[in-house]
Amino acid sequence: LSKHFFKDKFDIWIDRAVLHFLTDEKDIEIYFENLNNNLKIGSFALFAQFKVGGAISCASLKIKQYNVDELSNKIGNNFKKMTDDYFNLDFEDNCYESC
Repeated sequence: LSKHFFKDKFDIWIDRAVLHFLTDEKDIEIYFENLNNNLKIGSFALFAQFKVGGAISCASLKIKQYNVDELSNKIGNNFKKMTDDYFNLDFEDNCYESC
């Protein structure tokens, strides 16, 4: 997902185990370009990310932590935040709808 791709547009994007492993800013930028270019209007994106101040690695790999505002800024204006829920599992679930 850190390489550009163009497929048929998706109805839903669920990420609970990819984004936090991207630590290079260029890879992260491409990830969000893919998100914005490959989702239909009215589709949904659901993220589960490690929160700031939580775990610093997963499966012995370095991770990037996100707070709700940072994730919203990265996603951009093509989506509106529907909810952000916090769980004691040291990650955040965030759901967005494309506009």
